[in-house]
Amino acid sequence: MSRDVVMVSPDLKVQDFIDKILRNNRFTSFPVVVDGKLHGLILLSELKSVPSENWPLLTAGQVMKPVDDSMFISARATVAEARSLLSRNGIGRAAVLDGQGLVVGYISKRDVKE
Repeated sequence: MSRDVVMVSPDLKVQDFIDKILRNNRFTSFPVVVDGKLHGLILLSELKSVPSENWPLLTAGQVMKPVDDSMFISARATVAEARSLLSRNGIGRAAVLDGQGLVVGYISKRDVKE
């Protein structure tokens, strides 16, 4: 698990996300967070379908995939549980939440290899 999570505000313009965050971070998904709580994920696979002329107009909150159970796992979950979630969610990554539901990390399939 990585504790150094690159989190995005839902108010951030897509153009700023691309210019300032994506340029310096080579991940395929980014958690969209408000006050430490997960609201969704920006998935590069889905962002590619947004026309570049709309990037200055849209926010991360408008292009994110809204949060669902496949996007996060408890910090207390076992490696087997994490491996199972990551193989089923189609993203290969998930936010790690503490007992209060705050994002404390981000986990990938590489983190839970057998």
